[in-house]
Amino acid sequence: MAVFDTSTPSIYNDIKAAVEIKAALADLFVVLVGVHVSALPEATLRENDKIDAVAFGEYDATLVELAEIVPLLSDKRALEAIDGIAFRKRGKGREK
Repeated sequence: MAVFDTSTPSIYNDIKAAVEIKAALADLFVVLVGVHVSALPEATLRENDKIDAVAFGEYDATLVELAEIVPLLSDKRALEAIDGIAFRKRGKGREK
């Protein structure tokens, strides 16, 4: 799992960096955090289909919970149990 801290002025560059790293490590679970994704979680997911999830609000505990589950993730239904994230489900964003 890789976590990218983003901001509104740099969101497109932040997404580009995350996507480039995921291109090199295809199995990497990419999560974006920060003020921009907290304000626009589903819109941020729509920016690029290589972004797996965004964590919004006070995301520290959310990331710990996510890090514990990602290695065991066989399907994304397990993500539904985690509060404070939006993730891609069947190609569409889903906020939890």
